[in-house]
Amino acid sequence: MGIRSMQWDEWIELDNEFETYHRIREHRIHTRGETVIKVLPDNPGIVGSGADAAVETVHEISEYLSQRFPATFAIERHPPSKVIPRDHQGWGGLPPVKSIQIKPLGLTYELPFDVNDGENAPDKLQLSMERFFQRLAVDKPVARNNYFFQVVKPPSPEGVEDIDPEELAWATTSHGPEDKFSGTHPPELPTRPTPTPANVRLRTERQTLRRLPRSGAILFGIRTYLTPIEKLAAEPGVARRLGSALRGWGDDIGEYKGKNGGGWWDVVLDYLDKMADEEGGSETEEEMKRMENYPY
Repeated sequence: MGIRSMQWDEWIELDNEFETYHRIREHRIHTRGETVIKVLPDNPGIVGSGADAAVETVHEISEYLSQRFPATFAIERHPPSKVIPRDHQGWGGLPPVKSIQIKPLGLTYELPFDVNDGENAPDKLQLSMERFFQRLAVDKPVARNNYFFQVVKPPSPEGVEDIDPEELAWATTSHGPEDKFSGTHPPELPTRPTPTPANVRLRTERQTLRRLPRSGAILFGIRTYLTPIEKLAAEPGVARRLGSALRGWGDDIGEYKGKNGGGWWDVVLDYLDKMADEEGGSETEEEMKRMENYPY
């Protein structure tokens, strides 16, 4: 699964696209509500409700962000005199967080003590993951990276605002309308644009797993990046290495990553080969050793 230990100061990372991503998330929450944010109830005999873990998660994230990125996030705590629910202390024995502010955006969010506060496949891999989750310790967070290729929709007409032009939140071009999606593949393939180097993206996911200390729930975080193939291939040596990595896929990996779906495979390889030939030369032995696991 490519899992590695995660350093605590790498749990959540910010980059220069943070504000754009936040606008997409906020728009998605406001327009789709419980279809994108839902806390499941008890499933007797199998798993408890996710309510406690959901509340614990927003408090953990707020504590972390305010300490890891103090120039961007600020928190206000409840007064020490406030009567608070049991087990809701803040980090370091301080009062729990009352609200968190995102300074560059001028936004403040109140944190709940209760989930109702405020407005607001069985195979070998599955069995392997279940065993892994059971062994995951509170002090042993892990991370992994994954990547795919995605064809994005054509640009919107000039003057038309598109809050998510790269289809980061939902890939309608690949999966069809979100409300009609019922599984890993749509019942009817959507009309897709012809793949070209200009509209193919490398979709990379940085995934983190950590067990929450109070509820014991496992928090699975995913940060997605969409990078144009044309931008990647402009970096020295990348076109040749990425092309080599793709040719190294086995049949099972190719099926998992959608090699035979969407029509992008030949387009991407032909473009990478063309760019590699134009660049000329080859990596030194030292460079190849450093990049032997490229992209991940």
